[in-house]
Amino acid sequence: MAADAFTRELYQNIHRYFKDNNLSKLADRRMRIKVIASAVWWLGSLLLLFTLQLPLWGFAALYLFHTFSQIYIGLNIGHDANHYAIFKNKRLSKVLSYSFDLVGLNARMWRQLHDVEHHNVMNIQGEDENMEARGLLRYSIFRKWRPYYKFQHVYVYLLYMVFTTDWAFTKDFECYFFPYTKKMKQMKHSWKDYLSLFFWKSFYVSYMIVLPVMLLDLSFWTVFTLFLIGHAINGAFGASIIQTSHSVEGAEHPASRKDYDHHVYHIFATTTDYGVNSKFLFWFSGGLHLHVIHHLCPNVCHTHYPELTKIVKSTAEKYGVTYQENPTFLSAIRSHLSYLKHMGEEKNQLTLSQTA
Repeated sequence: MAADAFTRELYQNIHRYFKDNNLSKLADRRMRIKVIASAVWWLGSLLLLFTLQLPLWGFAALYLFHTFSQIYIGLNIGHDANHYAIFKNKRLSKVLSYSFDLVGLNARMWRQLHDVEHHNVMNIQGEDENMEARGLLRYSIFRKWRPYYKFQHVYVYLLYMVFTTDWAFTKDFECYFFPYTKKMKQMKHSWKDYLSLFFWKSFYVSYMIVLPVMLLDLSFWTVFTLFLIGHAINGAFGASIIQTSHSVEGAEHPASRKDYDHHVYHIFATTTDYGVNSKFLFWFSGGLHLHVIHHLCPNVCHTHYPELTKIVKSTAEKYGVTYQENPTFLSAIRSHLSYLKHMGEEKNQLTLSQTA
């Protein structure tokens, strides 16, 4: 679809920013700091777990500290690596993409769900995997209403607390063996893909559960309980970062991509930024709080997003295009919960004539 004046000027302004400042679109000094810090955090804490003689409370604290490194790696390193937004060297990019596998997620399937599906069909029920939630949450008016949705704003964080545990233990296997989206069903898997899936899952379970039990004289239930606690925190944080960019008040959930004249307008209609000036979110959310620019330029390293977001806002204002923003992370969470409550009400259903 041909670009109009707004989309042309928007991308021209973004391109000019890199050209005028003589910058690469890939990793800068801030991103290199993140890569090094995440490696030291993950490996250092893991080595200390198996070398220090700690009381139970000390082991628990260090174990959880290590588990938190995994959500940091997923949001800040794995996400950009699997968008090939860090290194120009393809081999280095490929190696770093396995950081997802290192922390329990299958990088290949994530690229399918996120790069191929989500980035092209944001907020479209039945096509965007982010809208599925195993049918337990209703993000879109195009999902059939069920009575339990009336309480979804109450129980949502119980589900988010198992978000990363579910992905580590079941979701990737489900996607490989029981695909449930259109594009997922079209995927072809080689024996190497299956081998990689089982190898990395076994590796993750080994260093997180099996080895602590075998080498540190800890009971399975002690380690597994800590595993669940760490992932509950990771899951709640990770899901909050992701869902507050799309399923909030004001964000549209269209019937199809055809609802918009250009993909850029689809992005602006379905995507919301939050906490734009937050230093905490810049260093810990992987730039996903600046989600509009991420969808506009997914192959640009996220450490450039703060400067690029200023360009996005000013260009949108010039052309009268609505740029959606929540002032803080907490206000975005409140908006998300309010939206879920609204979508859980029985009155918010499509009529037969609307579905025809």
